Amino acid sequence: MPYIATIDTLIQSFQYKTINRTIPTNKLLFKCKLTCSTLCDFCSCNIETIIHLFWECPLIQDVWNSLKSFLQEKGIIVQFTVINVLFGMNLKKHYNCINYIIMLMKYFIFGSKYRKEIPTFYSFKKLPAC
Repeated sequence: MPYIATIDTLIQSFQYKTINRTIPTNKLLFKCKLTCSTLCDFCSCNIETIIHLFWECPLIQDVWNSLKSFLQEKGIIVQFTVINVLFGMNLKKHYNCINYIIMLMKYFIFGSKYRKEIPTFYSFKKLPAC
């Protein structure tokens, strides 16, 4: 999916790392003694795993719901699930575009983690075009 949806090698590499579970979450960093807590940097309530970081965190759910509403306003109806967010969607229409947006959103969420910022859909929309 990442090689079809974009030619951006940075985003392709990030998606590859996500699929292969090599994204450095706090759970992994704690195991390597590189951080002092396994808790999510956003909600501080649950262990930060890849699934929690990109899907289960309540603050991240707000971002996905806002993206879903935004796409619906544009006439694109999508149903985000944990599988679709982690691995991509197999849609008949617009799937490359939707998959690219999903990958960009995950990259944005991950970047927000290291910038110590809570990600919002508004801040995602303000990003400059590539």
